[in-house]
Amino acid sequence: MFLRVEKISKEYTSGIFRLRRHKVLEEVTFTLEQGETLGLVGESGCGKSTLARTILGLTPPSSGRVFFRGQEVFSAGGRLKKEFCGRMQIVFQHPESALNPRMKVWDSLLEPLRLKKTSPFKEEQINRCSTLLRRVGLGEEYLCRYPHELSGGQIQRIVLARVLSLQPELLIADEPTSQLDVSVQAQVLRILKDIQMENNIGLLFISHDLDVVGWVSDRIAVMLKGQIIEHAPAGLIGREPLHPYTRLLLRSYSMSDSKKTSRAVQGRSMGPDLGVLEKACVYFADCPRARQECRQKPRLMEVNDGHYVACWQAIPLG
Repeated sequence: MFLRVEKISKEYTSGIFRLRRHKVLEEVTFTLEQGETLGLVGESGCGKSTLARTILGLTPPSSGRVFFRGQEVFSAGGRLKKEFCGRMQIVFQHPESALNPRMKVWDSLLEPLRLKKTSPFKEEQINRCSTLLRRVGLGEEYLCRYPHELSGGQIQRIVLARVLSLQPELLIADEPTSQLDVSVQAQVLRILKDIQMENNIGLLFISHDLDVVGWVSDRIAVMLKGQIIEHAPAGLIGREPLHPYTRLLLRSYSMSDSKKTSRAVQGRSMGPDLGVLEKACVYFADCPRARQECRQKPRLMEVNDGHYVACWQAIPLG
């Protein structure tokens, strides 16, 4: 198995005299094959970015494990941990934050190689940087520019080139095009997919844009309040969503911008108490079709070939 995420949970506590626990992730489980793209969708605040940082070890989990090529990531140390850092990379939502504003593109591209102590000689440096830029559709004239002299799309391409310099096997893209114009989004996404196919990279693509995720992904996982509530091949999610939240998310997204609201998380006027919510389905307080059995949390179960859902109404009885 290329990547296996097992029951990842993350809690934060707040308060001084009376500690409160805030669950950000709750037993998130999925797998990813090499060369495959898994799209992770959900509204803002559902835990997508926290999950991305946790998989890479940037945020320590409260519980759970992550396996990369059969080796556990969190228990790795020393030389093995350094190796994981090169083979698993991330592209953040705000690409400009990944570049030092005082460094030229040339130095930013070479910085990862210098940190790994694999920086080539001067002539090789020129050839390698030029090759990286060509792979993301930029010319050599960008090598001597600073980040403030580049557009958002150009910066994202530089970030992709910088990531490629380490030859990663797993790439996590966290809202990589959300800050870009629509035309530039299409260019960056096509470059990203070309790079993935050329290098057989496993890609976890995180976004709230359902159109983008549907085009990029082989499979899609829908996330709600720190839990994956539906998981299926990309085409199947769009045609036959089983979870009420997924259906509402698709309907809400298909509305015009003037009518598009966060209807999926609008709760009832008279919701249940907190004691019931802790044991109930994660969508219980908001679901218009909630029934008595929904007071018990359902597990993510396979109902069709490759189609998983956590909903009592979708799970066949017996």
